[in-house]
Amino acid sequence: MSFRPKSPFLLSQESTGPKRRNLLKNVIARIKYLRAYKAPRQSHLLSFRAQRGNLTKDERGYEYEYDYENRIVKITKNSQTKAEFAYDALGRRIQKKDLIDPNNTTRYYYNYNWQVLAEYDGAGSYKKLFIYGNYIDEVLYTQGTNPGTRRY
Repeated sequence: MSFRPKSPFLLSQESTGPKRRNLLKNVIARIKYLRAYKAPRQSHLLSFRAQRGNLTKDERGYEYEYDYENRIVKITKNSQTKAEFAYDALGRRIQKKDLIDPNNTTRYYYNYNWQVLAEYDGAGSYKKLFIYGNYIDEVLYTQGTNPGTRRY
């Protein structure tokens, strides 16, 4: 029996002994070969991940902090906070605070389908409006505060 990646692979109860062992060795050897990856020497990208798999530090020096539900809450670089995020009890992001530009805070308002209906700045002024169709990702209309930012 040979390994054919395009065909379904099943081991039945009847296939036992050396035949089954050889087949499994062949499959494992090919899987190891398929997963082999060698990074180019020019690549110096480093990233660090926490136990839960979240990115904690990237190659540009940004550090990321997460809450107990794995939602990003803070981004820092060189011990200086760059951005903070806040969430409601349902897990939706309700605020994005850009600390590089303190005037650039965005608050999000949602409907019952978890769709963003509107965005407001930190002072409570309207920034953007969204109107959806029948599907969760079907944006029919968006309008921002700048002239010409309407999208149909």
